[in-house]
Order: sequence, then structure tokens, then C-alpha cells
Amino acid sequence: MNNPLEQLNDIHLPPDASIWPLAIGWWLVIAAATLLLIALIVFSSRYIQRRKSQKAALQALAAIRSTDPDWLNQMNSVLKRAALSYFAAEQVAALHSEQWLAFLVQQLPKGRQQKFKQQYQPVLLGAFVVDANLAFAPTIEQAKNWLKYALPPVKSRMKNKDLTEANNV
Repeated sequence: MNNPLEQLNDIHLPPDASIWPLAIGWWLVIAAATLLLIALIVFSSRYIQRRKSQKAALQALAAIRSTDPDWLNQMNSVLKRAALSYFAAEQVAALHSEQWLAFLVQQLPKGRQQKFKQQYQPVLLGAFVVDANLAFAPTIEQAKNWLKYALPPVKSRMKNKDLTEANNV
């Protein structure tokens, strides 16, 4: 009689498992990661684009020297250019004196409005008075604070009813 074990063939290993095709879960992970990467790129480019004018205004403000005879007007024009970058020209271009101050104050967060108004009001007077004793550093610091905290504008502060009424007078 024959040995039944002699009739057996050698053991054949199955082929190695392949990663292709991927399971549906992996496809979902890849899709989610791709969407997350695209969203990150879009939002970061929008963030950089929105802050470009603010950064340029801060650099222009840093270039103003206390030895310049018209540093006050230079500072005011930097603020005006920055505001024109973010707001409609019809809303900002014609503003001056108290209307300009009201606009600047309204764009700031509530906690910073009163301090800015108190410290910036002499600047408006100093622009017209030749012998204004305004300190350079605090005035420039107030302008920097406005650029940092008011720009880019927050939609809730962009609705300016008081400013519209002031323009209609």
C-alpha cells in the first residue's frame, strides 16, 4: 500500500498582499487630506492678500522720521491710504477733521476707541496749528495701533451709520 503522504505536493504560499487597489477608507482619507490642503492654501493666500496693504502701511509709517517737518501730514496720509485700501473711496476719501476721527474710531474694537479718540484728537488740531507740541513717538504709536487693530476691517464695524449721517450734513 502506498503512503498517502507521498501523494501530497509541496506547500505553495499565496501571493503577497498588494496595497492596490486601496480600500475605500484610504480613498476617503486621501480625499479629506487633499481638501484640507487646498483649504489651507486658499485661506492662507487670502489672509496674506488681506494683510498686504496693512503691512505696507506699517512700513510706510516706520519710514516717517520725527525730523521731517510734515511728519503729521505724512502719518495722516498713510492712514488715509490704508483706509482707502480696505474701504470704498466714496466712504473715506472726502473725510476730514471730526468725520475722519469718527471713522477712525469706529473701525477700532470697542475697548480701544476711547483711548484712541482722546490721543488722536490733538493730532487733528496739530495738523492745522503750526506750533503744535505733539510728541512724535506716542502719536506714531497710536497710528500703528490703528493699523494693527482696525485693519483689515471686521464686517460688524464696517456698517457706519454715524459716518453716513455725518456725510449727509
